[in-house]
This record gives sequence, structure tokens and C-alpha cells, in this order.
Amino acid sequence: MVNITASLALPKVNRLDIFILKSELVMKNLKLEWYLLILLTSCFATKETTTIDSPKTKTMPAPEVIASVPPPQKNDLSSPLPQLINHSPPPIQMDINTLLNRFHCQQTETQVVSCNDLRTQMECDQLKLPNPLWGAVTPLYPLISCIIIQTPQVVEKIEREGYLTQHQNKPSYYRRYVIWKDGKFQLIKNIDELQKLFAPIDSAEEALSYALMATPFQAQYNQTVNPQYRYYVSLIEDTHVVSTDKNYQILLYTKRQIGCGSHPTSTILVTVSRNGLISYPSQQLAYGDPAEDNLCINSSK
Repeated sequence: MVNITASLALPKVNRLDIFILKSELVMKNLKLEWYLLILLTSCFATKETTTIDSPKTKTMPAPEVIASVPPPQKNDLSSPLPQLINHSPPPIQMDINTLLNRFHCQQTETQVVSCNDLRTQMECDQLKLPNPLWGAVTPLYPLISCIIIQTPQVVEKIEREGYLTQHQNKPSYYRRYVIWKDGKFQLIKNIDELQKLFAPIDSAEEALSYALMATPFQAQYNQTVNPQYRYYVSLIEDTHVVSTDKNYQILLYTKRQIGCGSHPTSTILVTVSRNGLISYPSQQLAYGDPAEDNLCINSSK
């Protein structure tokens, strides 16, 4: 008989051959995984690029910058009008006859005229009558406003020496004060000189006068609610002073005078300390006239 087992005997395979075979299989698997990784990466990159370049997702051009503020929406006349609280103005007056008579000056409704010597001496473009509500500062001296029109020729000097208030108006101007003290005229240039002259502040009325002199804001009394106005608050209250142990808080008003767009009126809560320091960190929109939404006012003469 033929020995079948002997004829089918397999050749011997040593351990080195097995190791080489396994290594080749591992390398093939690694190559296959690498090819798959490259293929997947290419697919994702192609998809992302397609998405970015798709017309549906293109970035639109940046919006055009609008020079003027677009007018707000019209006031909803069906909404309730704000509550109104009125306060009476304090009985404050100021007598400037001594000052006017010294230079034989005359006065119009708002200005002091026919005293060019005084205007030139104080380097003022105009002399204006004082606000009667300034009359509660102590000691009280006869005083008038020194108006300096804001021009390139005077800005550097005024900014260096100081001023009391700056008004963005038509035209824009700085404000200082001329007082009659110790038998002569003196110029009050800045807040430091004003504080030195009138501090400490000893009453609510004096705090009101001092705040009006030291800021560009206004007192408002006898206000009414206008159904045609746009209101941003639920309460409209006249100017008043709240006294505390350390300071006085005065509610004042200001209106946007220059520029294009709406010209709203805002409230300012001014804090005056008893030593004459002033702060007014923020303002709040109060109301506006929709008829002024498209009004443009520049600061030139």
C-alpha cells in the first residue's frame, strides 16, 4: 500500500517565516487604514468647501454706514401716557445792576450789550444775562455769562485754561463767568475756581444754582404731557432737589441740539457734594417730538 500520510506531509515552517508573514499582514492593514483615512478626509474637506462656496451661504456685503440716526418708530398713541409730577420753581432772583452800571452796559432780552470794554477785557465774544436760578449761591456776587465761540483759533487756549461748560449748539461755544467782587471784575474760568468761590454748598437751593452754573443742563418746571410726543419713561417729573447727609441730587434736563435724526430730551441726575464736587454718570431718554425725527442741525454759524 502507498503511504498517503507520508505523501501529504507539509513542509516545516519555522518561527521566522511566521513572524515575517504576520508583519506583512500588519503592514497591509496599516496601508489600508491610511488609504481610508485619506479618502474620508478628502470627502469632508470637499463637503466643507462646497458649503462655503454655495450661493445660499455666501456672506453678504457689510451694511452701509448711515451718517444720521434713522428716526424711531412713531409713538403708539394707544399706549398710556406717562405720569406727571410738577414742582414749583424756587423763588430765586439775581440783581446785576451794580455790574451793568459800572460800564454803563445795557441789556436786551438775553444779552448784555454796549460794554465792549468789559467784553474785550474778559476776552468774551458775547456777554449774556444770568439765569435767575443761579441766584442762590453764597456769597452772591453780581455775575454774567462770558460766551466764547468755539473756533480753531481759541480751542487750544480754552482747553488749556479751562471753562465751565461747553455747549454743542449753533454755534458751539464755551461758557465762563464775569463777576463783580471786591470793587473789580473777575473772570471765573473753570470748575475749580467756581468751587473755591462758592463751596461749601449749604442748602438745596444753592445746590440747584451751583449745578446749573457748573453743567450745561437745564431746569424744567410746569411741564405737561403731550399726546403727540414719544415717551420713553413712565414718569415725567419737574426739576427738584433731594437732600441727603452727604450730598444733593438734582434732576435736570438736556436736549440733543446738533446732528441729524431725532432730537430727544433726556433727564440727568446730577450729584453735588457739600464740598462742591459734581458728578453725573449717566442720562436717561425721557421724550421726543416725532416732528423732529428728520431734523438736521449743524454747529456752524
